Amino acid sequence: MSDGFAQADQANRLANLIRFGLVAEVKMDGSLSRVRVEIEEGWLSDWLPVFQVAAGRVLTWCAPQVGEQVVVLSPSGELAAGAAIRGLNYDGRAVPSTEELQTILALWDDGAADAYDEATKTRTITLPEGGKLHLVAGSVIVRIESGAVVIDAAGKPVTVKGDPINLDGPVNLGGTGGAAVARVGDPIVNNKISSGSAKVKAA
Repeated sequence: MSDGFAQADQANRLANLIRFGLVAEVKMDGSLSRVRVEIEEGWLSDWLPVFQVAAGRVLTWCAPQVGEQVVVLSPSGELAAGAAIRGLNYDGRAVPSTEELQTILALWDDGAADAYDEATKTRTITLPEGGKLHLVAGSVIVRIESGAVVIDAAGKPVTVKGDPINLDGPVNLGGTGGAAVARVGDPIVNNKISSGSAKVKAA
C-alpha cells in the first residue's frame, strides 16, 4: 500500500467518524429497525441501526422517520459499521418550547402532547379530538374518551374518599333513567315516593 493511498484512506476514515445526515429510508426488519442516511446529496449509507432512549431492563421505542436528522457515528471510520444517533432539533423540528421550566416529554404530529410545567407544578396530557386515554392495572381499566369517563373495576370495589363528596350533575344509580330516589323529608304515600329527587335516579 502506497503512502499516498494510506494517507487518503486515513483522512477518509477520520472524516467518516462523525457525519450528519437525514434519514432517507426506513426498514422494519423483525425486532430491529434500520435506516439509510443521506449524508451528502445523492450519497446514501448502508442500512444502519438507530439508537433508542433505552433498550435494557427498561425498553423505549419510537420508529425513525424519513427526513429526521441524525448523527452517524462510525467506529474506525467504517460507515457500514456505524449507528444513527437521533434527537437533534433542525428546520421543521424546532424546539417546541422556550420556557426554561417547561419539559415536553412527548409531542406528536396529530396534536397529542405530554408536558410538565415546573413553575406551576402541572403535568398536562393533551389528546386530539377523538383521542382516548386508557389506564390499565391488571383487570381494572379507566377509560377517558371523548364524551365519557368509564371506570371498569372488573367486579372489584371502587372507593371514593372525600369530605364532602360533591356530585355536580344528574346521577343515575343502576343505569340510565329509572325512578326518582327519595331524599330525607320527601313525602311517601302508600309506600311510594310522591316527590323525589329530579337528579338522582335508581333502576
